[in-house]
Amino acid sequence: MDILAAIALATEQPHPTDLRKERFKIEKDNFVMPIMWRSIYSQVLYQILVMMILLYLGPIIFGIEYNLLNTPFYTTLNG
Repeated sequence: MDILAAIALATEQPHPTDLRKERFKIEKDNFVMPIMWRSIYSQVLYQILVMMILLYLGPIIFGIEYNLLNTPFYTTLNG
């Protein structure tokens, strides 16, 4: 899906003001800004929270009964 967009951006002439912009200097500039770190950490926290809730409370919420030791991994057609 991104191939057509990449081709469109690669074939377009750059704007003259873009050519004069100062570029990132990796050695002295932070490439990931503090607001980006905050977004990354908040997304990690959200994903961990949702996965832990679904893992431990999911069977209770959705009414799924299972026992790790007694529940078979598969069921047969005859019961």
